[in-house]
Parts: sequence; structure tokens; C-alpha cells
Amino acid sequence: ARIADANRAAAADRLTLARQRFEVGSGTALEVSDAQNAVSQAEFDYVAAVYDYHTAVVGLEAAVGRPIR
Repeated sequence: ARIADANRAAAADRLTLARQRFEVGSGTALEVSDAQNAVSQAEFDYVAAVYDYHTAVVGLEAAVGRPIR
């Protein structure tokens, strides 16, 4: 989940840069759209990673018969 969170932050940074480039005329609307899609995908990947982590914790707790935290 930490890597997914870092990817999410990096995608947000790329979107900011794409918007800035577009505003000054050195970027395209397609680049902004692609960056927005990357942010959406990174958000989805982050949520999926957190879900997978919690699912694994619950499975481990069930296997050992007690909370692990």
C-alpha cells in the first residue's frame, strides 16, 4: 500500500505539471486528460492495495485464531 500511495502522489504531481504546461501553451489537452486518467488509476490501485492488505490481515488472524495487532 505504501508503494501505491507513492504512485498516487507521483500521478498527482504529473497532473499538476501537465495542467501548468497546458496553461502556458506548451502542453496539450490530451496530456492533461492522460494525467487525469493516471490519477484515477493510481487512486483505484491504492484503494485495492489497502483492501488487499486488510483482507490478508483478516485471513492471517483467522488462521492463527487471534488478532495480530
